[in-house]
Amino acid sequence: MVKKCPKCKETKQLSDFYAQKNGKIYSYCKVCELNKQKQMRRNRPIEYKQKDKNKRIKKEYGIDLKEYDELEKAQEYKCAICKNLRGLSRFGLHIDHCHKTGKIRGLLCQSCNMGLGNFKDNPSLLLKAVEYLNENKV
Repeated sequence: MVKKCPKCKETKQLSDFYAQKNGKIYSYCKVCELNKQKQMRRNRPIEYKQKDKNKRIKKEYGIDLKEYDELEKAQEYKCAICKNLRGLSRFGLHIDHCHKTGKIRGLLCQSCNMGLGNFKDNPSLLLKAVEYLNENKV
């Protein structure tokens, strides 16, 4: 089967069009759709970034930007561990979650989030690190 793209006016195979989750085919062909997305990113970078972030956190953590903003406000826009303001990092606050249950614990700066990850969320390893630092003060 073939379909005509209203943007480039070319008749193409259906495989040249993206399919939606509900089975419907996008109006624009893949090439025109990608160009439309690039143009949108260029013309409205902040809006596009927010839309992209909302989609990503919804998929990964099951919350939307409104819920994320509420968590941020509840933590006074600070990392739950070191209390640094989110504005000190270009990455903002990261969503910290339990890898076993998926439950969100809070929002952390990149350093604290990576620190927990490097210690594999293991409290006994973290306590050993504290002991090590206390024993080896310089």
